[in-house]
Amino acid sequence: MIKKISGILLAAAITLSAVSAQATVIVTFGGNLSNFNPGPFENTADYSGSFELDTTVTATGPNNSYNGAVDNFTVSIFETTGTTTFTGMNGRLQQFSSASGATDFISISLNNSCCGSVSGSTNFSYIDGSTGNPTTGLFTLSSINFDLRGANLFTDPLQIATGLSAGDFNYRSFTMGFIRPATGVPIGNWGSINRGGSFNLLTFQGASQQITTVPEPGGLALILIGLFASFGLRRRVIRAR
Repeated sequence: MIKKISGILLAAAITLSAVSAQATVIVTFGGNLSNFNPGPFENTADYSGSFELDTTVTATGPNNSYNGAVDNFTVSIFETTGTTTFTGMNGRLQQFSSASGATDFISISLNNSCCGSVSGSTNFSYIDGSTGNPTTGLFTLSSINFDLRGANLFTDPLQIATGLSAGDFNYRSFTMGFIRPATGVPIGNWGSINRGGSFNLLTFQGASQQITTVPEPGGLALILIGLFASFGLRRRVIRAR
């Protein structure tokens, strides 16, 4: 009987952990850098990445800002010279609709000045506009932004969207911003801006707000107390016999 109770407790713990783990939406993305504005990368480079959306974060403000909901962001740029990876944490997700309700918007921002943090840098050779001479500079990531639009992306903007793929979006933009630490001057539009076919992988998969299905600690304690009480009662009945 003790083994049976132990098994039940183990199963309850596993179930609780599994449901808790479902409180995350995993976003994966990828594509090919835009020839129009590849930033400090080869203009034919591929990229891929992912991040997590914490569905336990509560939205605030008129644009339903989920501050700190974007975690474990990573994106890798694959160039002929090698692979460069950038990371970020505690970014901001926003979900809102147009006045007519015809278009839903999902905005994702990671920015060292307002919305979490990003890290990573890359050396890039370019022509100095002031001298006309080729030069190499260190470009440090300063921001990541996604502008995603479509119809019926979410049923309720107060619940984080999930179950989406690239075909659900009629507009997709992914932008990386950089600065040169030597001067501290932001590089205007130096980033990978990708729309349409060049941003061809995008999925939102996971559970939205399923954390609400996790039993309250008090409720779980009552279940366990009931199991132990039942076990004790059974032992007393056996002894009485």
